[in-house]
Amino acid sequence: MIVNEVKKPASLPPLEVDDRRLMAAMSRAGFYLTLSMEGFPRIRCRLPSSWDTGTQLLDHHLLYVVFSGSMVVSTTGGESLSGPGDALLIPPRLSFRAHSAAGAVRLARLRFRIGKPEHTLIWGHKPRRWNGLTGIEPVLNIAEDLLLRGVQEPAEHLAVFTLLFGALQRAGGDQALTPAQVSELRQRIVRDPSCTPADLARVLGLSHDYATRLISRSLGQPPRGFILQERLRLAADRLAAGAASTAVAKELGWHDQKLFLRQFRTAYGMPPGRWLRHLA
Repeated sequence: MIVNEVKKPASLPPLEVDDRRLMAAMSRAGFYLTLSMEGFPRIRCRLPSSWDTGTQLLDHHLLYVVFSGSMVVSTTGGESLSGPGDALLIPPRLSFRAHSAAGAVRLARLRFRIGKPEHTLIWGHKPRRWNGLTGIEPVLNIAEDLLLRGVQEPAEHLAVFTLLFGALQRAGGDQALTPAQVSELRQRIVRDPSCTPADLARVLGLSHDYATRLISRSLGQPPRGFILQERLRLAADRLAAGAASTAVAKELGWHDQKLFLRQFRTAYGMPPGRWLRHLA
């Protein structure tokens, strides 16, 4: 089986351009995807009306897809109730507990690890939930086939991951950034003013192109524009606190003082010195 054959199920929507780019970029960087049935005799299973995983801390991603019934996943950030058609992706190294909500549950569980052998790539730092998921069963069929056959071909694993994440992205196509997500992006820029759009995509746990569309739709500007806006806001705060213009520019990633002055003037309508006098 090759990558093109993995994309063939008629019931699955075609891959988007960003998914193809994601897979190609990961392949060039030597990333790998490992699917695992460890602890799971089957991907799809039916759990009784009373079940509880207890508190777990895994070193890989865990995807739950609920087909019938409902389940609750609890983390330090609160509880998430998932019902039929919902999917919940739990990132590595996040303490969580999954248990039944009411009645028996029929669901799919898929574990996977992505990254280089010495580094697991974490897509997001908290559970991500999708409502009314469609198009996921053909992907699970392919994943189950790979696992049962013990296939270790990286290209096939990457293709499954790409299809999986593409289905999740399409399910959330009408979403907008939440205030908490916008706050997380701002905090990322504060920690590293020289961060890139790819860094913001990693904060959201999304592919680069999908995150670009989501940020642009939610904030009215592309990620680079948002990063520049936040850097300039940080610069204005530091200038108002008495820092020198040259020091502020260097600390916030401007290697060209003239570029900093030009961008500050564009944003605030005047150069820093005049802006400070106007502020006083």
